[in-house]
Amino acid sequence: MKAYWDDLQTREKRILLAGGWILLIAVVFLGVVEPLLESREQSRDRLAEARAELAWMQANAPEVATADSREPAQDNERPRLEGRSLIAHVDASARAFGLGEHLTRARPGETGVTVHIEGAPYNDLMRWLGELEQEDGVVPGRILLERIVEPGRINAELFLTREL
Repeated sequence: MKAYWDDLQTREKRILLAGGWILLIAVVFLGVVEPLLESREQSRDRLAEARAELAWMQANAPEVATADSREPAQDNERPRLEGRSLIAHVDASARAFGLGEHLTRARPGETGVTVHIEGAPYNDLMRWLGELEQEDGVVPGRILLERIVEPGRINAELFLTREL
């Protein structure tokens, strides 16, 4: 390789060196600088989304604070899982929690129950899921949420199973 380099004319050496520098600059730009710039842009987009979500949450905080009145008033009004099938308990629990009108389908499976909920208040759904897990040991194995046009409401497909 050294012999080849020594045999080149000065002009040819300069052309190869210039080409090498251009290639090095292109590799550094495309391999380092461009991904950094793209990552920075994605971070800005995520920050803007997070700020918008924060503004929405702050605007809806009073509604969440007053949402306790929608939960069952007494613990004895809440359906219990003991001795019931999972599908019957999930249905009764959703209705007791005020989600009955949003419950469109409940299908039993081998290891759990699949529940479809449409147009439900997000906060109520999350409180209901928390209550099911804490009080009855019913946990979501899969949650698919879909935002709808009406703010604060979602469609959901849940696969619920008993915690082992």
